[in-house]
Amino acid sequence: MTSLPNISYGGFFTEEIKQNEERVGFKIVTTFGDEAILSHQDYKSSYRISKYGVNLNNLEIFAVNSLVRALKEKDLVVIDEIGKMEIYSEKFKSTVEAIFSESNKKVLASIAISKIPFIDKIRRLPNISLFEVTIENREHLIKKIANSLIS
Repeated sequence: MTSLPNISYGGFFTEEIKQNEERVGFKIVTTFGDEAILSHQDYKSSYRISKYGVNLNNLEIFAVNSLVRALKEKDLVVIDEIGKMEIYSEKFKSTVEAIFSESNKKVLASIAISKIPFIDKIRRLPNISLFEVTIENREHLIKKIANSLIS
């Protein structure tokens, strides 16, 4: 993450899990040092996105708990991402809604482009600045987004 002077941050992000150069899943990485599998092609679950079974238990234990902790302890809450896998969890959705609507914390979140009611609801909240990140603009946007977080 780009350096943000005098801003402490917490939350989680996701990373691809690769095996022989092929993506086989995703893992949750918290800013507090925890890692856990979010989804995997070999994980058996009734919650599926494409070829991946989603581990709601890990999502709620690691991702949601990191958001709750960041809300209590940090200036900025980081959520990567609000997407199809994450919104299977009612606990995740209620935590995200509380962060956006009941707190005055700054939030840096990636959000799926998909037209899904919960995601659309978050997009329509007041005081949200949306930036569409593309290959062409991503380097330029880093500074713009960082500036919006410190102003």
